[in-house]
Amino acid sequence: MVKILGIDFGERRVGLAVSIEGSGMALARETISYSTLPELINRIRKICQEDGIERFVIGFPLERDGSEGAAVKKVRAFAAEIKRHFSLPIEYEDERCTSTLASRAMREGGQHDRGMRGRIDQQAAQIILQSYLDRKYGELPQR
Repeated sequence: MVKILGIDFGERRVGLAVSIEGSGMALARETISYSTLPELINRIRKICQEDGIERFVIGFPLERDGSEGAAVKKVRAFAAEIKRHFSLPIEYEDERCTSTLASRAMREGGQHDRGMRGRIDQQAAQIILQSYLDRKYGELPQR
């Protein structure tokens, strides 16, 4: 299994998650708040070096009916920038409802809305990456 960086792209914040090598599991890593795309690319470059990233999985924000809306164009533009700066493969994973699922899970875990904003993005990235890992490599057996 390769080391993967899961990305939940947003215009002001980007949530990141990493795969745990050999486990088939995703771990929320961080949320990057950024002002410029070069600033974001530089932070992602540093993370790729630190974590030995070999592939990107980017959340693909399809509409509820499966069609492509305006958000997809922004993600494609971001992915084009990633491709320009990194020579790593990029794959997409359907991200419908990931922020809602992340928010719900955090509330159920006792966290409150006030401090959740940045953490929701990284939790959404974790859900995106875990969904990809489950689909690509199969779910791990339950113990």
